[in-house]
Amino acid sequence: MNQIERIEKMSEFLKEVQNTQKEFEIALENFKNSQKMMKKLSRYYFGGAWRKDYEADEKGKIPKEIPQPETNEILERVLGEKFEIFAPLNRGALSEDGIYNAFCENKYLAKQMQKIAKEILKNK
Repeated sequence: MNQIERIEKMSEFLKEVQNTQKEFEIALENFKNSQKMMKKLSRYYFGGAWRKDYEADEKGKIPKEIPQPETNEILERVLGEKFEIFAPLNRGALSEDGIYNAFCENKYLAKQMQKIAKEILKNK
């Protein structure tokens, strides 16, 4: 590789690294902010509320669909008729493994960041 090719190649590397760093900074901030939600999920999951919700759902006490009042109001205003629009209830938090797996993934990512940080700080 001659000098011009080397400069071009290193300039490409620099641009790629800078772009990746910008993307990572955004992702890192999002990850940091998500920790507040993880704390709420932890209280929900380990505090007993999740078990109550799960058992109520298993007994059929949680509706499969919920009314959409905002949509119904808009349709009534625009079309002049009453509507009863329903949408499926987001049941992701009721999955037996969903929240637990999120905790495991959170720990895994924290350990990966720690490992990478050690490598970066160890090298020049």
